[in-house]
Amino acid sequence: MSQPCPSSSSHRPDLTTPRRLPLSLVAALASGVSAVAQAQDWNLSGFGTLGWAQSDRAEAYQRFIDDRGTWRRDSKLGAQLDWRYNPAWSLTAQAMVRPSERSDTQDTAQLTWLFAAWRPDNDSQIRVGKQRVPLFLNSENLEVGQTYDVARLPVEVYALTPTQDVTGVYASRSWWGDGSETSVEAAYGRTTLWYRAHLRDLGTRFSGLDADIFSLVGNWRTDSHRVRLGWHHVRSDGPQGQGVPDHYPLQPEGYYLVSGPGVPTTSHFTNDVVVLAADLALAPTWRLQLEGARNFQHAMHVAPSSTAGNLTLVKHLGDWHPYASLSRIVSQGSGARLTAALDRTVLPGQDLQSQLINASQRAAADAYPVLYQTSLALGTSLALGPRSKLKFEWLSTQIGSRSSLIDSPAGGEPIRHQRVQVWSVNHNFVF
Repeated sequence: MSQPCPSSSSHRPDLTTPRRLPLSLVAALASGVSAVAQAQDWNLSGFGTLGWAQSDRAEAYQRFIDDRGTWRRDSKLGAQLDWRYNPAWSLTAQAMVRPSERSDTQDTAQLTWLFAAWRPDNDSQIRVGKQRVPLFLNSENLEVGQTYDVARLPVEVYALTPTQDVTGVYASRSWWGDGSETSVEAAYGRTTLWYRAHLRDLGTRFSGLDADIFSLVGNWRTDSHRVRLGWHHVRSDGPQGQGVPDHYPLQPEGYYLVSGPGVPTTSHFTNDVVVLAADLALAPTWRLQLEGARNFQHAMHVAPSSTAGNLTLVKHLGDWHPYASLSRIVSQGSGARLTAALDRTVLPGQDLQSQLINASQRAAADAYPVLYQTSLALGTSLALGPRSKLKFEWLSTQIGSRSSLIDSPAGGEPIRHQRVQVWSVNHNFVF
């Protein structure tokens, strides 16, 4: 809802003004305040999702989904305040209530965005503050489910990074062609990346990595099509400045010695993420959305690189928008091979040393986001009006050799070569 600030009136006596101030000056000040207030433009909006998801397995999938069902996977509530001082200057603040990034049992209310924006002209913009990095096709509207048709965006792609909000600076420049817009976006900022790891013997652990992120993104769009190509460079430091394992020196038998010479560590490591995405109109009632991403892991031999992709086809039938979505992610590189090696070797002895080595190897293998899975989603959204959508989805995920998105049971092998089926009902709304 947009409304001007309440303005002062020069015809109302100001009881707080000292009597020695001339009435003409009081009137001039009140008139100036009124003009500035009328020039300001406020817009307060809200968005949210009320979502239920249930799977056919007892193990938690995507943190919360199991055979008992949950509201916690998709439900959230947010509000955004946009204040435009004049055509060039504005301020945006966004707050959300949702499950905590640091706990599976707590909710959190947090300020997700707070930035000032300056437009020197219609084709340029500079923003400073906490804001969203333009990483994926739907990064800017990721939390507003009413703006897209799928029940949830493909986790295989969007799980490549645990957060997309940074505190820093952003700049963009647009060029207009014959019915098209080409733009370049650049951003630099700092954030804390919170990672969740479910260790089979020790339970769930959360760790925060301080990271610097630089992004460079090119966009091309028309009334019917949109294409995005982005490069994102991430430099991460260990939690609380501590080192993180760089490699596990395996013995010839395939395990590493807990009481041996120790595990080499590194104080920082880097990633390069390249994303290519498109949203295309194939025909008046058909849309094809594609996203491909490649994560290159550097300076850390134990963490895997990965390749992910998604293809979504949507049919528009009046208020109904049925869709089919296929996604896949595969871990690669030395980190993926080392994790597989840690999982492969299990010492048969029941002595304390053998059990300690086995438990340590399971913990090391579980600590990193290794993902081999393919998902097929069939669903539909129903527009209940311009501000509300109801969505139904069936999701079938085939786990490969392992997946960090499903919590494996204690003491045994990770869940592998098994299927998870999820049924979801979501109500997305804006106001």
